[in-house]
Order: sequence, then C-alpha cells, then structure tokens
Amino acid sequence: MEKLELNGHVLNDGRLNIPLRIQLTDWLFKNKGKDVKLTVEIKRRNRSTVQNAYYWGVCVPLIQQGINDLGHNLLKEEVHEFLKKEFNLKEVELDNGHTIKVPGSTTEMTTVNFMVYVERIQFFAANMLGINIPNPNEQTTFDY
Repeated sequence: MEKLELNGHVLNDGRLNIPLRIQLTDWLFKNKGKDVKLTVEIKRRNRSTVQNAYYWGVCVPLIQQGINDLGHNLLKEEVHEFLKKEFNLKEVELDNGHTIKVPGSTTEMTTVNFMVYVERIQFFAANMLGINIPNPNEQTTFDY
C-alpha cells in the first residue's frame, strides 16, 4: 500500500487525534526506511448525493437537449466530459516543469465547489444556449 489516508481531529490543545492510529502504525512499519510525504488538510464534505442527482437529472439533460437542438447528437457522458473540460479544468505539473490542463473530477469536489461548478454551467446555458437551468430548490413546470 503506497498511500494511506486517515481522518483525525485536532484537539483544543493542538494535538492530533487519529482514531485508527493502529493503521498508521502498521503502514509506517511496512514502509520503514522509505521517504514519505505528509500532507495535512482540513477535511471537506464532498458533493452530496442530492447534488449528484440534480446534476445528472437536471443540468446534464438540459445541456444535452440544448446542444442536440443545434443539430448534434451527444450522449449524457459526452456532455459531462464537455462540462468538466469547460468548467473544471485543473493544472497538472509535469516532471519537466511544464503544466497541462485536464478535466478535473466532479466526484472529488466539495459541496461548495460543486455549487460554483453548477453556477458556471447555468451561466453558460443561459448565455450560449438560451436555456434556464433551475436551481435545485426551484419548482419548474414543463409544457408537454
């Protein structure tokens, strides 16, 4: 196992409490003599299942319909890849010092970052496709 991720809590006195400390001890023992990289960050909530359902059930289909109405025939997954490329690029640094831009994962987004991502999609939909993507809490009606 090359990577170990554990959750913990910083106590009021500044000490780190790791509930599953035995896993850390085992990992350290298995990797003795190796150089390691330690990263400590604030744990954030990943996007929720409700956000995911809204994205795949409202945002992606409306964008898909808008693009397909212009004469294209994109699948939902292709629309998702397009949206990631347009509104969720991340830079990856290569060993030679250069960077490349690749679509980032939406599954790893925090709830707040995911809301910003959806806002960008809504802006694009309104300005480029003439589509209103309702907010998750908005009631909307469709004409049949």
